[in-house]
Amino acid sequence: MLLQRALRKKGFVYPLLVVEHGAKAVDYLSGTGIYSNRQKYPLPKLIVVDLTLPIMDGFSFLRWLRTESATKKMPAVVLSGARETTHAKLAFQNGCDAFFPKTPDTAHLEEIVQLLHDNWLEKSDSA
Repeated sequence: MLLQRALRKKGFVYPLLVVEHGAKAVDYLSGTGIYSNRQKYPLPKLIVVDLTLPIMDGFSFLRWLRTESATKKMPAVVLSGARETTHAKLAFQNGCDAFFPKTPDTAHLEEIVQLLHDNWLEKSDSA
């Protein structure tokens, strides 16, 4: 919700789909089950991952993401409350493109949103 609010505040209008856990993210990206309609559920331009997902954690999700041909080059950034360097290091080892700590600071979150836009979303819009 905070990410969505920061996107709106910065004036960026991107569809944002939130799934409850890593296994649902796998279903979505695989186009299985309720996500089989790619018109309704297109592949994302950017994936934002939390490391503490239930059922399938963010590390496992990143490993899966990087083994699938359709998603292995898809940008994935971690936005996580885990602040230990070991978490960031492990996230990069498992294939994330960037790691940002979660923050309740609205201005800092807006900076993160601007970085996401400038480094991944805007580039995919012009491709």
